[in-house]
Amino acid sequence: SDEGMSSFYRMTFAMNEYSSDLIHWIWPDVGLAELRSASWTSSNEIVYGAYARLNFDITLCNTFLDVADKSETTKRAEVRFIRALNYWYMLDFFGNVPFNISKSENTLQPDDDFPTKIAIPNSSDVIELSGNYPNYPHQIKRADLYKWLVAELKDIENDLMDYNTRMATAYYRVDQGAAWVLLSRLYLNSAVYDAENGGTANDYTQAAIYSKKAIDVYKLAPVYKHLFMADNDDLTRVNQAYQEIILPIN
Repeated sequence: SDEGMSSFYRMTFAMNEYSSDLIHWIWPDVGLAELRSASWTSSNEIVYGAYARLNFDITLCNTFLDVADKSETTKRAEVRFIRALNYWYMLDFFGNVPFNISKSENTLQPDDDFPTKIAIPNSSDVIELSGNYPNYPHQIKRADLYKWLVAELKDIENDLMDYNTRMATAYYRVDQGAAWVLLSRLYLNSAVYDAENGGTANDYTQAAIYSKKAIDVYKLAPVYKHLFMADNDDLTRVNQAYQEIILPIN
């Protein structure tokens, strides 16, 4: 397909928005009518494009983590966040999905390109993957991916730079606020992601706690329309929208 069907932002936007009542697009793009009418299948080009892009991004992150210096804790944490963000979209869009981490992180089966079991960070729990796929990643259940994501984000939280360091470095870097926001989204939708154990009062309390962490640090743009202007990344100009933006694509 054309390159427009393989970009991260466009595909995640299309999957979230065209399938809702929030937007309508009259151009006859392939696959769009099916999203609008809730009649898509796995052969839909937009759905396929999102699936391929997210898995490709995860592969890039794993490749980086395999070769990056382990002393570069902040950079590694940022890449682990980007991988977690892509896995969250996989969790949200598809449910049970292929799962793989870098070989450098694989403590249970370090010589296996595609492990059948994964350790949850900072836990004695082990996730069992399913399927007989000798040359492909094995499948993780949606509830297990939810548990892994929560543990992974908590594990990298303190290795990410804080808000002020990020603003003094480059606004498009990943900071702790990004992890807090994603954790909040996970807890808020726990009843969907883990139907058997999620949706508890504690989950919603955690969603509120992590939301407040971000609210207490980030600042709203003084001029709302500046969020949509091309210079919202320049910390030296009048436009102060950068101080509100948590998940930028530079």
